[in-house]
Amino acid sequence: MKVICQKTDLITALTNVSGAISPSTMEVLEGFYLLTEPDNLFIAGYNLEVGISTRIFARIEKRGSIVLNASLLLNIIKKLPEDQVCIEVDDRNIARITSGDAEFSVVGIASDVFPELPSVTDGRTVTIKESILKTLVRQTRFAVAKTDSNPVHTGILFELENGKVTAVAVDGYRLALATQELAWDEYTRFIVPEKGLAEIMKMLKDDGDDLVTIEIGRRNLMFEVGRYTYVTRLLDGDFLDYRAAIPASHTTTVTVNTRSVADLIDRISPVISDRLRSPVRCIFADSQIKASCSTAIGTASDRISAKIEGERVEIGFNNRFLLDALKACECDEIKIALGSSLSPMKILPVEGDSFLFLVLPVRLKTETI
Repeated sequence: MKVICQKTDLITALTNVSGAISPSTMEVLEGFYLLTEPDNLFIAGYNLEVGISTRIFARIEKRGSIVLNASLLLNIIKKLPEDQVCIEVDDRNIARITSGDAEFSVVGIASDVFPELPSVTDGRTVTIKESILKTLVRQTRFAVAKTDSNPVHTGILFELENGKVTAVAVDGYRLALATQELAWDEYTRFIVPEKGLAEIMKMLKDDGDDLVTIEIGRRNLMFEVGRYTYVTRLLDGDFLDYRAAIPASHTTTVTVNTRSVADLIDRISPVISDRLRSPVRCIFADSQIKASCSTAIGTASDRISAKIEGERVEIGFNNRFLLDALKACECDEIKIALGSSLSPMKILPVEGDSFLFLVLPVRLKTETI
C-alpha cells in the first residue's frame, strides 16, 4: 500500500473519524482503518456502537489496507512539516510515514481483523436539513438518562408522522420534546443512543441548509453528512409513554423573558453544590417570580417581574435541571404552565409547539419566603 495525500485533508478526516474510537480491550478498535480506493483513501473508526467513515482525495500508487493506532497516527500527522503526506505499508504491516525530511515507522495491524462496519439494508430513507436535525437534538439531549437502569432512555426517541418529526428524551426527573416540520407522512419511530448523536452533532451547522440522509434499518441507523457516514445501533425497548406524562391542565400561566428567569436561577445557584444540594424555592404570584435557596454555606434570594395569570404557586426545583431546560428554549420569551406544588412545571414557547419541557418538582419544607 502506498498513498499520497494532503496533510490538512488527512488531519480533518482523522479528527472527525476519531469520534468513533475509544479505549478498548481490542487493540484493533483503537485504530483507524485505512483502505485505498481509486483516487481516494477510505478512513473508518468503529467502537462496536458507533462507526464513522469518510473518503479523502489521494494519489494511490499501490493498493492495500492497514489499521494504525489512532492516537499515534493523528499526533504524527499533525506534526509533519510539509503539506504532502506519504503513507507506505510493507508486507509486514509496517507503515512508513514521510513528509519532507520527516520520517516515521509505525507498526500496524492487519486490516482483515477489523470488524465490518454495520450496514443498513432494506431501510427507509429520510432527508432532513442539518439545521433542523441539530435543533431537535440540541433541545432534547440534556434530558437523556445518564445511567442505564433503563437503557432505552439513554437515547432520544424520534417519531415521524403527519408532516412532523418529534424528538423526545426523558431521565426520570425531566422530559424534553422538540418538534419540527418534515415532509414525511408514514408513521416511523426509532430510538438513537445519545452517544451516537453526540458525534453527528459536531458535524452539523446551526444554520445549515444542506440535507442529511438518514437510512433507518431494523437494528442500525445510518446518517450521511457531506462526505461522512455515521452508523449507530438503535435502542430497543419500551420508551416512556410521554404523551401520558404531560399534564393536561394547569392552574397558573406565567409569561416571562427567557434570559431573565434563567439569570434569576443562575444568580442564586452559587450556594448550591453537588455536596450541598438544596432545591430552589420559587413563588409565582403578584406579577413576580421570587426565588430563594438555603444551604449550610449560605442563603440567596432574588426576584423578577413576570406576567402571571391564575393561582399563586409555591414550588421547588433542582436548579441544574431547571437551568438546562431554560437554556434549551432558544427563544426570547416563554410560557410556564403550573399546577400544584407537586405537579411538573411545563415550559413552552409563547406561540407554536416547537418544544415542550417538563421539570419535576422537589418537595419543599414548610417555610416560605
